[in-house]
Amino acid sequence: MVEIQSDFIIDDFDCEQKKIVTENWENLKRRKHPFAAIVKPTDNCNMACPYCYVDRKSTKLWMENDVLEATIVKITRLIQNQRLIHFIWHGGEPLLLGLNFFKKIVALQRKHCLGTKIENCIQTNGTLLTEEMIRFFVKNHFSISLSIDGPASIHNINRKFPNGEGSFDKVMQTVTLLRKYGQVIGAVAVITKATLPNIRNLYSFMKKLGIQFRINPIIQVGPDRQNYDASGITALEYGKAMQELFDLWFFDDTPIHIDPINIIVGNMISNTVWGCDYHRGCLQDIICINPDGNLYPCGQFAGNEKFYLGNILKDSIETVLSNPVFLEVRQRSPKLIKECQSCEFVRICNSGCLVAAWMRGKGILAPDYFCEGRKLLFAHIRKRLEDEIDRVQKLYK
Repeated sequence: MVEIQSDFIIDDFDCEQKKIVTENWENLKRRKHPFAAIVKPTDNCNMACPYCYVDRKSTKLWMENDVLEATIVKITRLIQNQRLIHFIWHGGEPLLLGLNFFKKIVALQRKHCLGTKIENCIQTNGTLLTEEMIRFFVKNHFSISLSIDGPASIHNINRKFPNGEGSFDKVMQTVTLLRKYGQVIGAVAVITKATLPNIRNLYSFMKKLGIQFRINPIIQVGPDRQNYDASGITALEYGKAMQELFDLWFFDDTPIHIDPINIIVGNMISNTVWGCDYHRGCLQDIICINPDGNLYPCGQFAGNEKFYLGNILKDSIETVLSNPVFLEVRQRSPKLIKECQSCEFVRICNSGCLVAAWMRGKGILAPDYFCEGRKLLFAHIRKRLEDEIDRVQKLYK
């Protein structure tokens, strides 16, 4: 049985360690953003996508009950009802554990999260969802995000079963089922070389289905390093593709939600910066728990010994908060990265994604690998917004 403890257990820490732990803990509680716990019930998957970054180094194939309960208990204790906790059930493919695993999640949250604001989201490849599962998830307010790279001609290039068969038809069956139960459908699309000449097709496809989506470039971590040349794109290719996608969205009278486009626009016109890539919130807003309970700053670093923070079963939250890796990641700042110090977009970018910086091979104190592409996109969006403001002002003169 895992118990929530009400006070810090830092009697064995020296004064400096106590100061660091207390400061980190208070910073975690004060943040405006939801706290995301990326929980990986398994690294296993029923598919074999060549661009997958999951490094299957967990010492456990499946998350056991003690790890699951410790995760829910300790994350709840860490935040102490000061922020919304967003549990993201990820993988691998989380639905491989079956419906009973998710029934345990709901039971444990009802037991340990009373008074705490929580949300549950499942990130799934969409091939294992059954009608019984969907009824349960709808009843218990789980959101569901599917992996969809676009129409079949794009999707089936990389999103394949081990026998080489594409998964598109199966995923579309799932979309139909989700619609039957009124479930809002979200998706993650990976932008690859195959996507570049098909940006318009991608947008039209997602809009026709009414799917709000996030679009991600391939990040060179884990096993996908060896396949990056086949599917990965350059920073400038990313920037130009995102410019095209933005224009499709911007000039559409009834656009769908696209992350990061909606987020970037919001960041430009507000004082608060949102978005995983931009708000410099690693370890203040995100932590990843592997099937064996090992902790990492991000799901894309899971299994990387360099970024190991501790274990949810063996280590107290206080020990994790005082881990040198925690401190190193938390201190990453544009002020420490020469290329970012004079950048005109530093306020809305904050040096970009930590993992995309790491893929440059120069450590985390480097700009995002896609920096030049992001700057192209930022400048493009700013110009479009400025032109629109000028147009509206002229109408009312």
